Amino acid sequence: MLRRRISPARGGGYTVRLPAGERELLESLPEQLDEVLAAVENLSAGQPGDEGAGVAGDDDRAAGGTVSDLRNTSSAGAESGADDASALRSLRRLFPPAYSTDEDAQRNYESVTRTELSAHHRRALATLSRTARATSIDDEELNEWLTAVNDLRLVLGTVLGVTEEQPASATGASSQMVVYVYLSQLEAELVDVLELSLPEPVPGADDQVPEDPWGEPLGGLRWDGTPLPWDDV
Repeated sequence: MLRRRISPARGGGYTVRLPAGERELLESLPEQLDEVLAAVENLSAGQPGDEGAGVAGDDDRAAGGTVSDLRNTSSAGAESGADDASALRSLRRLFPPAYSTDEDAQRNYESVTRTELSAHHRRALATLSRTARATSIDDEELNEWLTAVNDLRLVLGTVLGVTEEQPASATGASSQMVVYVYLSQLEAELVDVLELSLPEPVPGADDQVPEDPWGEPLGGLRWDGTPLPWDDV
């Protein structure tokens, strides 16, 4: 039986057993994605981007940096005056649309919620980076880890074009894909650890839950949460 890398501690909280290489990765990745989110906030506020902020050099790209492409996309959008939709193309799974058919309503929704959503993502990323080398974390930090790891995984999946039809595979893959697969495995382990803290199910409890009066869209939902057209089913 494999030993869990993250497991509940007897006195509360969770014990973290990760090799140095994984800790270094979890410390550096959030900082890179945070740069992208900061650039998005500047775009939303109508502020010019810092020329060179978050732009990876040729050496970083040649080394196969994990999210350097995202930083380049974000900064280029800020410098060229591209609209928010262009700057957010690598982050669309972190900011799912509320109105897929009404552009004006969607713009209003983004103007109200984007800053708060971005702050939520950045807080989780900061926690992961700060505690990546810790040997123990508490309940709140574990939940922040799950949020941050999921965010990183979603963004990398967007860049790599991972879909249900084209799932990820680390076999003969690029360094970005290897990192994506690792984050997917770590996320699954975090979910398993959190499930251990859930209370035992109460027999018959589901019988008292009312049915959803709205239901899902006729076509269901895609894996990124957007509606699936009925014609595609």
